[in-house]
Amino acid sequence: MQFQQRFLVVLLINLTKILPAVFNYSVRLFGNILHIFCCHLPGPLSVDTSNTCHKAVLASYYPLLVFAVDCFGIVGVRTVYELQGICCYPLEHNPPAQKSIIVSRMFGEPIENIEQLKEAIAAYAARAGEKLRQQKLAAGAMSVFVTTSRFIKNRYFNSHTTEFAVSTSDTTELIRAAVSSIDKLYRRNFQFKKCGVILTGLVPESRMQRGLFDNGEREKSARLMRTIDAINAKVSSPVRWAVEGINRPWEVKFKRRSKRYTTRWDELPVVA
Repeated sequence: MQFQQRFLVVLLINLTKILPAVFNYSVRLFGNILHIFCCHLPGPLSVDTSNTCHKAVLASYYPLLVFAVDCFGIVGVRTVYELQGICCYPLEHNPPAQKSIIVSRMFGEPIENIEQLKEAIAAYAARAGEKLRQQKLAAGAMSVFVTTSRFIKNRYFNSHTTEFAVSTSDTTELIRAAVSSIDKLYRRNFQFKKCGVILTGLVPESRMQRGLFDNGEREKSARLMRTIDAINAKVSSPVRWAVEGINRPWEVKFKRRSKRYTTRWDELPVVA
């Protein structure tokens, strides 16, 4: 009995020494075999795990690859490829231009008052304008939508689209159009649960085409927007437009949100 116990102890000690080396060797061997087996495939990104026929064909020719897909999924296979120097996630030097920008939130409490609904849509339009300017874009059209809860009997949903004569990223123009749309969409005796802004027809600011009878002070407005964005980037309490409201009871409630230790100084834990 003592001999058996000593033998097991010695075996366990040796296993703890050789298992890491065996594991590393197995991973390298697994990657090399995958590289050899898959060199005739169209590419590592062509594996479709949801396609039964594709999976059956792979099982007959490349059992190891299918084993990797079953155990680790396509992400694990791509990781092995990347470790072997095969690029599966190419860098986008010229990412495609964004086609739309949407800003929408559920309300913290249902809204029946049109003034509160205008405050919410103005805040969302202002945020959409900030996103436009961050990406140096201008919008040619804006859609505003409102909706009640989808779980009630008399549900209401509607939207309105405004096309700008000149593509813009000016927050004042966006808010003006959004508030005007609310006047058309609002219905009494409905408890609105959500609204949003969708910007479409996006073009680079450098390609904005001015209208022949456009009398707007574009340069002055652009300087004002840059100044407000610069201030909001430096202070914790951003500059808001008056139409966005002060108390804002419709704002989203974050009662169950985890602490943002990596992005907020005021939420870092304090050690006494």
